[in-house]
Amino acid sequence: MVHDETVCSKCNYKKIDSYSLRLRHCKKCDNYGERTLKADIIVNQRPVSIKFDCPHCDEEIEIDYQEFIDMLGEPCDWNYSKFNCPRCEKEIEIDEVDWD
Repeated sequence: MVHDETVCSKCNYKKIDSYSLRLRHCKKCDNYGERTLKADIIVNQRPVSIKFDCPHCDEEIEIDYQEFIDMLGEPCDWNYSKFNCPRCEKEIEIDEVDWD
């Protein structure tokens, strides 16, 4: 394994005799193997459906995402839009949209 010598010069790595103890020490000071750099991971997801609880019939309703877009347009247009519940057919106004 290649260690970052600049980090090792500040610790007692060179004074540790046992290989396994050296390994444990390097893991503690984040200097195990080649220099490790951190990265943020973004998980891309595709909407499949929308869910809501109808305030009139108290049913949990799930609608195909594309079907909902066909009814109301793109998500940026959804706030305060109105549509009918597919179960009880009463009008519902969208208050806010949460993405899961």
